[in-house]
Amino acid sequence: MEKNEVYDYLARIYLDKQPKAQEEKKGALRQIGFPVFLIVAVILFFSFYFIWRLPVRLVKPQVQSLQINAGSQLIRIKYNFNNSDLKRAGYSLNFADLDVSKFSVLGFQARHEIKHGPLNLRVEIENRRGEKAVCYVRGISGKWNSFEIKLSDFSGISEWAGLTEVSFVVEEWNALNKEDTVYLDEIRFSRY
Repeated sequence: MEKNEVYDYLARIYLDKQPKAQEEKKGALRQIGFPVFLIVAVILFFSFYFIWRLPVRLVKPQVQSLQINAGSQLIRIKYNFNNSDLKRAGYSLNFADLDVSKFSVLGFQARHEIKHGPLNLRVEIENRRGEKAVCYVRGISGKWNSFEIKLSDFSGISEWAGLTEVSFVVEEWNALNKEDTVYLDEIRFSRY
């Protein structure tokens, strides 16, 4: 055999076998590729569907607390029951239908001026229906302390979406010192 014949023979053998091998590989890839393509397409479809259908509330940040701003100074309740016919002194925060239905606690910081003897404070809440409820906070001292009242403790309020007033009241019968000043700060509604 001559050189050209050997080259032709090898080329013919090589060319005859190569296309068959490539066709077999393409066929195998087609058989594997379609199910993989189908699975990937289904996963992508459901992923986009569920992301699109997610409720907006999951995207919105959840408010953990609502701070009540009563001005740049502390709330001050000054009282003198010694020479007065008044039996109560207090401070009220008025709202236009404040929605606190997503919160569970009313919190605040308080202290009184005279260092000796604890003080008890009456906390009143009223809603737009005219429903009123009262809770007492005991043990307000001369140092700043945080106090929290569960909204569920205010029995008598059935609707928390329309809060109109929160009042802090010192009553004569409940005050050890008949003349004093109570300071309140950081009044807030929170989730816990």
